[in-house]
Amino acid sequence: MTLPLEGNRLPHMCTYTGKFLDLMDFKETDVNLEDIAHGLACVNRFGGQAREPISVAQHSVFVSRLCDDTPFALQALLHDASEAYLGDVIFMLKRAPEMIEFRKLEQHVQHTIYRAFGCEVDDAPEVVNADKLMVEFEAKYGFKPGCFRFDMPGYSFPDAQQDSMVGGWEPWSWREAESVFLARYSHLVCRKYHIEDRLLPSGHPRSL
Repeated sequence: MTLPLEGNRLPHMCTYTGKFLDLMDFKETDVNLEDIAHGLACVNRFGGQAREPISVAQHSVFVSRLCDDTPFALQALLHDASEAYLGDVIFMLKRAPEMIEFRKLEQHVQHTIYRAFGCEVDDAPEVVNADKLMVEFEAKYGFKPGCFRFDMPGYSFPDAQQDSMVGGWEPWSWREAESVFLARYSHLVCRKYHIEDRLLPSGHPRSL
């Protein structure tokens, strides 16, 4: 998929592992787990406006943990992986009509990543629900009291029972978020193949 761009400008980016990508023609061979983990660990949620930085990598780990008893824990871990390459645009801005081309690009990059890791391209309802809970939880505990207002229908601050589902939480450093994201991936893949952690099958995307 190659998306149109005015003139001859190509939106190239250099990645953590040294890849040189054309984001408008993003391919499965461009996908790299280390780039995703590092990128997500360095991207802040809520436009960086929380009391302390909350990384997309940490968010993704918690969404995956909430899906631990489902077949979709890996998809949950990767559900925002496109943001490693495109950044985290706040929700209501992303929904604006002027952002339609960006949404198309984000969907293409996200679906490409899902395919590279053997996930369904449509988010499972369990992943959608877990993501929603983490948004609500992070808004409740990531901002000073009275400083966050939901402008999305159906969203509200979680109750005590929902808080307990998330469990212990505090913002991680980017280094910790990157490390735990990679460890979570390794754990999920090893669980899938019934092998010891870190003994991953040859050719699996973990080695990309």
